[in-house]
Amino acid sequence: MPSQLVLITGATGHIGFRVLVLALKAGYQVRASVRTEAQIKKLSNTASVKAYPGKVEFVLVKDITIPNAYREALEGVTDVIHVASPIPSAESVASGEKPSWTKVFYDPALKGTLSLLESAKQTSSVRRVIITSSVIVTGKGDGKQVDAYSVSEAPPLEAAEQIEDVFQAYAVSKIMSHQAATDFVKQNKVAFDLVRVLPGYTQGENELAENLKDLAAGSNGALLATLTGELDPNKKLMGQVLLEDVAKAHVLALDPKIAPHLTNFAIVGNKGAGIPWDELAETAERLYPEH
Repeated sequence: MPSQLVLITGATGHIGFRVLVLALKAGYQVRASVRTEAQIKKLSNTASVKAYPGKVEFVLVKDITIPNAYREALEGVTDVIHVASPIPSAESVASGEKPSWTKVFYDPALKGTLSLLESAKQTSSVRRVIITSSVIVTGKGDGKQVDAYSVSEAPPLEAAEQIEDVFQAYAVSKIMSHQAATDFVKQNKVAFDLVRVLPGYTQGENELAENLKDLAAGSNGALLATLTGELDPNKKLMGQVLLEDVAKAHVLALDPKIAPHLTNFAIVGNKGAGIPWDELAETAERLYPEH
């Protein structure tokens, strides 16, 4: 492990930051790619990162969609955990008009993944690439149990651009990038293993949140919306899962004995079947009456 240098992308996000922290706790040397100097300052000042002086370095990758965007970032790297990918947010539809899904989701997800894989192919030290996919690529966001290897097909780009719903567009972006990664390693001679982690609807503490808006960003938003009455408490979402379990799965996937080449590592609660939020509230009250 001391000789392993792990590049983590998307470390400023909800899942990515926790992956960073657990990788440090596990003893890995980490290089985190970010887009701006301000993000370096923010991550460096967190209590979790300060606890590991000299164990984290940062590298700027301002545009993940350009060819070989990660070429320099991968120098000397042995393992990659690629979390960076756009997620639905208020900004996605801020104008009130349907945006270009290609610009918002498809290009960052697809080109970002392919750019990373091409860079990894050209970097002889890289032996393992772990990519954050989603249980949504299985098409089982409807309460059915998950088959991690039954991946849906993405529609043609022209049809995908006509999608109206932001969450459906997001799902298509994850399917596109998942399939593109599979095709890449099958069509190219690569020296690294490819593993995908497929999280469900991830819930958990967000150390990077500085205000309520930050806290509500991403998948924590549904839980907060339920608490405030903005979301139907009977609504089922795809296999809610704890952030800690999702992040731990990414770090465990660094071990080829746990996750061999082309493993799809589904991380979901209740076997992928959604649980109504009101049932979660009842369970939490029973388990933690003091709160």
